[in-house]
Amino acid sequence: MQFQPSQSLASRTYVGLVLSQFLAAFNDQAIHFVAIFYASDMLVRYARVSLVDQKLVLSIVTLCFISPFFLFSPLAGILADKFSKRAAVVFWKVAEVGITGLALAGFLLLHAGDWGLADSRTLAIASAVILIVCVFLMGTHSAFFVPAKYGIMPEILAPSVLSRGNGLLEGTSFVSQILGTSFGAFLYVRLSSKVDAVTGELHPGQEWLIGVLLFGLALLGVGFSLLVERVPAAAPHLQLTLNPFRPMAANFRELRRNRSLVLATVGIAFFTFMTLFMRQSLLFEGENDKELYHTRTKLAQLEGAPAPPPPDTLPDLEIPAPERASAPSAGLTKEQQAELNIAILVALIGLGVGIGCATAGQISGNRLELGLAPVGAALLIFFTLALAAVTPSRGPTIAALIAVGIAAGLYIVPMYTMLQHRAPKESKGNLVATSNFLNVTGGIVAVVVFYFVTFALQIGLGLNLSAHDVGNSPELARQYIAQLESAVQIPKMLFVFAAAITAIMLFGLCWSRPDFLLRSWSWLRWPKRRSLSVCNVDHLPNQGPLLVVTNCRTFEEWMYLVAAFDRFTRFVEFEPAAEPATAIQRLARASGVAIDGSASPQSAEWRKVIDECRGTLLRGNLLAISLVAPTGRFGPNNSSAAFSEDHSRERPAEEQIEKRATELIRAIQSSGPAVAVYCASHASVADRASVADHACVIVGDQLPANADSEQMQTALCKLQDEARIGARPNFAAAH
Repeated sequence: MQFQPSQSLASRTYVGLVLSQFLAAFNDQAIHFVAIFYASDMLVRYARVSLVDQKLVLSIVTLCFISPFFLFSPLAGILADKFSKRAAVVFWKVAEVGITGLALAGFLLLHAGDWGLADSRTLAIASAVILIVCVFLMGTHSAFFVPAKYGIMPEILAPSVLSRGNGLLEGTSFVSQILGTSFGAFLYVRLSSKVDAVTGELHPGQEWLIGVLLFGLALLGVGFSLLVERVPAAAPHLQLTLNPFRPMAANFRELRRNRSLVLATVGIAFFTFMTLFMRQSLLFEGENDKELYHTRTKLAQLEGAPAPPPPDTLPDLEIPAPERASAPSAGLTKEQQAELNIAILVALIGLGVGIGCATAGQISGNRLELGLAPVGAALLIFFTLALAAVTPSRGPTIAALIAVGIAAGLYIVPMYTMLQHRAPKESKGNLVATSNFLNVTGGIVAVVVFYFVTFALQIGLGLNLSAHDVGNSPELARQYIAQLESAVQIPKMLFVFAAAITAIMLFGLCWSRPDFLLRSWSWLRWPKRRSLSVCNVDHLPNQGPLLVVTNCRTFEEWMYLVAAFDRFTRFVEFEPAAEPATAIQRLARASGVAIDGSASPQSAEWRKVIDECRGTLLRGNLLAISLVAPTGRFGPNNSSAAFSEDHSRERPAEEQIEKRATELIRAIQSSGPAVAVYCASHASVADRASVADHACVIVGDQLPANADSEQMQTALCKLQDEARIGARPNFAAAH
């Protein structure tokens, strides 16, 4: 029997996918953060490799994690569509077992000095390199796993639960990242090797236990991946090629034909940019604090003075510290506390993103709520600036980091859902892989921008010393400490820079799709709009011109219609525009969403209305026209006009609206297919008076391009009757 998408989130396949990706994200973040700390300790503080500092370690490890997306995304997309996505999920979970096994071997290599294989400095460098290689391999794992994970979602979940499924998938993914970050850092500071601040001697720790944990979780993830049921390959006819970038070019051509896909992929790439930029900024802040305390401790011990207190920017974890930062101890040194706090600060953003994603999924309900994207971006700007203002104060910083994550979660869920929904079924994996390619481009840009912006700020502040310089010339320690204290201001500047970049992105988003801002405004203004339900939205084609005939009359009703579809939708107002117009009405007119159709059919202005409507359809957009049935079956007393806030406003005669609509439909009839869409309150549907403060939009079956106005009116009447008796199964499920 052919696999059928589930109408709920309680399916075995969805649960198996969520749990397997949960453990994959955990291992991703744990290895990533442990590698940063481990490489910094081994390469910078112990081996003191020339020209290597914390900033370079951050950039190299981050680049190793994201570069596989750039290298392998084209091939990953082809494989995700040519073969069953379930096979890809299982295969890469098995590969994860091998990668974590290599990480375990890398940790154990540090102890090979006891066997006389090499000197401890050489082993430390080799061990750090192996961990960095594992980060690259986990990035490769993700490059192939992610297209299968996101591509399979529309195949295993029905459209009515796809937004909620995405919200839960993203939410649990970020929760696992929080846990991976926190537990990885906690275990590392408990088990890590210690470097004597004065003598430079290395005391090997028990990092290999981290490798054992990750290896065991990878094995458990394989078991969960086997819960995913077999789904058919989306495009088994695809040919493998030695030049995988050739199909990538075809994917980009597919993207260019669909503005929604362009916005989704670029929007997700920006999210990747911001995520990595903010993470590197926080890690730089923490590593700077850690290096500052390390240098202060070294100077104090050289001069015989008591060890300095930990930096004020680090929360007090109430963990007893040993007298000497270098001595092995069951407790945590102040440097190790610094490492743990770095991870906690980064994890707070992940916590916020998880909350934001789950909230966005719940708010979206059974539809794609694009209005959340500008809201999330605007909040991201505000809270990033707030973060810059309050850093390094403890409580406000924690609150600001969580708020930044929540805003990012509200922004990203609509973008991912739009990508999954709008991508053609036979190439979802390919387009997700193309999105990953753009993501890694955004990630590489983030790494490069972070490195050079930070470098420029360091030069501007006169920070020209490194730990290597102090290691060779201890007398430079006081000057180096002064420079590290000045560097505390750099994260504030980086946060302001991030807010400015987000503001530019938001402006570009609203410039490209002015309806986004309109969607957000209407979502904030009308409570019914926030609880809007949509039925049978999958009846709409993903691209191409489409004429929508509807019973909508008031501006508020039109906003319900625009919000119901993720494609750019324009509507014709046959009634004279209300004066004075509200701000949101003026925005609708200025953005071109509302077309003034109140001109007389015999006037020159009417010819312009026809041309504008034809142009809308020729550009492949949706055009909505209000129809009034001659019998008045969905007139002011029975239709969604019951939503209207102002029933007393005088309306033109019903026959005049019908005449204009009929003439306009006749003039543009050959421009594309049509579909009837009925707007109603829940109170008018099957006597659901208890939920009369809600609204819904019901999409009918597609009509042929040559359908006349009478056929369209009949389709609307049929939708009204079905809504009243709750005849459509999908409509009942929507509530």
